[in-house]
Amino acid sequence: MQLCLPETFPTRVRFAVAEGSLNWGRVLMAFGILVVAGLLRNVFEDDYALIGKISSLIYAFGMVVLLFAPDTSRATLDN
Repeated sequence: MQLCLPETFPTRVRFAVAEGSLNWGRVLMAFGILVVAGLLRNVFEDDYALIGKISSLIYAFGMVVLLFAPDTSRATLDN
């Protein structure tokens, strides 16, 4: 498919499809964030400080995961 699409469609069509895909992803992500924010407000009864503390755990979890992630800085892309 990667080789057929450039030959099949003109550049303007490929560009429009790529941009549409990127923008729909952004729209859906914004909608998802608004829905989750509304759910968190209901669960934590409008306690924004607690919502912020709970949300920051995502970053703390990411830091812990990075401690156990393999070092790929010297890896090559050869198969």
